[in-house]
Amino acid sequence: MINVHPPRFLGVGALCTALALSLALPTLAQDSLQVTFVGDRELYLREVDKPTDSPRAVDLGIDRPVIEYAPISKRTAPSPVSRTIAPIAVKLDAPLPRLYAGHARAGFGLYSSPMLEVHLGDTRSRQGAWGLSFRHRSSAGSTGKDSIGVDEGWSKNALTGYLRRFVKRSSITASAFLERDAWGLHGLDLTPAAEGVFSPPNNRQNYGRMGAALRLQNHERDSSKVHRNLAISYSRLSVGVAPTPGNFPQPEILQSPGRENLVEATGKVHTHREGARYDLDFEAHITGTQLDGMGDTTAASINRSAALVGVRPSVTKERGAYMVKAGAGLWVDARGAQSFHFYPMAEVRFRLLDDVFVPYGGVDGGMQRNAVHDLVDQNPFFDASYNAGGTALRGALSNTNRALELYGGLRGKLTRDLAFNAQARTTRFREFQYWVNEAGPDSAGQRFSAAYDSLTVASVIGEATYRGQGPLELSARAEFHTYGTGNQPYAWYQPRTRFSASGKWNLEELLFIALGVEIVGARYAPSRVPFAQVLGGENEIQSAGEEVGTVLAGSADAIFARKLPAYTAIDLGVEYRYNARLSLGLEARGPLGSTEIFNGYGAQRMGVMMMASYRF
Repeated sequence: MINVHPPRFLGVGALCTALALSLALPTLAQDSLQVTFVGDRELYLREVDKPTDSPRAVDLGIDRPVIEYAPISKRTAPSPVSRTIAPIAVKLDAPLPRLYAGHARAGFGLYSSPMLEVHLGDTRSRQGAWGLSFRHRSSAGSTGKDSIGVDEGWSKNALTGYLRRFVKRSSITASAFLERDAWGLHGLDLTPAAEGVFSPPNNRQNYGRMGAALRLQNHERDSSKVHRNLAISYSRLSVGVAPTPGNFPQPEILQSPGRENLVEATGKVHTHREGARYDLDFEAHITGTQLDGMGDTTAASINRSAALVGVRPSVTKERGAYMVKAGAGLWVDARGAQSFHFYPMAEVRFRLLDDVFVPYGGVDGGMQRNAVHDLVDQNPFFDASYNAGGTALRGALSNTNRALELYGGLRGKLTRDLAFNAQARTTRFREFQYWVNEAGPDSAGQRFSAAYDSLTVASVIGEATYRGQGPLELSARAEFHTYGTGNQPYAWYQPRTRFSASGKWNLEELLFIALGVEIVGARYAPSRVPFAQVLGGENEIQSAGEEVGTVLAGSADAIFARKLPAYTAIDLGVEYRYNARLSLGLEARGPLGSTEIFNGYGAQRMGVMMMASYRF
């Protein structure tokens, strides 16, 4: 029996014994040993003062070594301790202060280019968030045709808003948008009947969009739970041609616009089970297109519906340095020549030298939707009511089939801040979409139609990024391509080389500089006439290239191949933060010199804009 009677004094021997026992008992308990005292002993503890000063660690400037070890599992039988803890009152519904974040930015630049952006939103709330934005950009344009009275102007307007609500571990987001764009049809008169004559159309092609979307997403922290990101949306596109403001309208262009309704459903679902990740991606697109002639008063209206549905299940397994992914793509194209498509999907990669080198390779494929919604984003001078060959193929839009894609490469991190990726790939397309100047009865070739053909692309791509701890970020990318076509003599508008580089610099959160440079190699463009470019204000015409024959289905016109020269484009942005609310900036954007993006259409030359931003 042990009796403790403070504050009497202990003998030196008894104290040493007690100390040794206190150090040994945990070890002995772990080894399941029992200690029994025979006889009676009295232990006396001296009354001491507890130190109140906390020890402070001294930084010796020594890096902590990384130690890898395998812990040894040892089963213990701890004795539970019952302790009553007084509850603490916590007010879960404590209100957060409202934080309204908004900013307005305005600017004006060369070629009469105004800009205005306004944003207002609530960024801190337990219930959710909301935001409302308005954007406007426009320009009178300058492609080198100023002296011949061509409407080169364009404008883009957008009003967007969203409302997000949090429900347990999920969020529900509703959004809506309203857009209106206008592009001057400043291309050349490219019909064979107008050879040697240039007559600016002075018309604008207008686009109006409106739509809404609903998104449901859960935010589980447990990877074994099912993670969902589901969305459904509706959008309506209106396309029409109208006279340039100030010009007397021509009767033949006062017509109802073309319209397209688009319903989309997309989803991403994944979870982890037994060391593997399971993914299921799906998308469904239903379009209804109505075309009312678009300037041709004799043409009948066209009603076209289409549906494209795709499902992509996959399983990803990692073991050590290896990663294996396997899956498939299943697509149904209701309007295609072949309705059902199957694509194998697989990828293998493994890590070498702590991710310094990561070789990888895989196979993939899928379908790409080509609705009017998509094509007008690629080419604002697209004529939705025509296809290659004139009226014979009106409205015959086809989805692009990425039949097979093989790729392999090497990526990694040479240092903590420097990463690279080198890749080689080959892709075979069916129904690849090309741009061709149309030749309809109501057109002078200033708009474009869609032509389809097979295409095989072999590419070598290299890129590098630098993201250090300092204020500088850099990236560079180089692409080299070779093309093989079916019936087309060239892969129209596809460059063989493309180089890009960008950099960002942040100086003490006061000065921000962003610079991007892109060099696009020469491309071939199809032309229906042997001339295609205005060089000056006197209707001076440059001859096009070689005649390559009649290569478009349904067309009796010969096609000439024009080689568009390479060009360099600059995107420079500078912002100086005067204080927490006010910022001043400068923007320079556009190609260096005159260049053509599409046959007969020059790109707006580099413009400079001054702007100011105010936060409230």
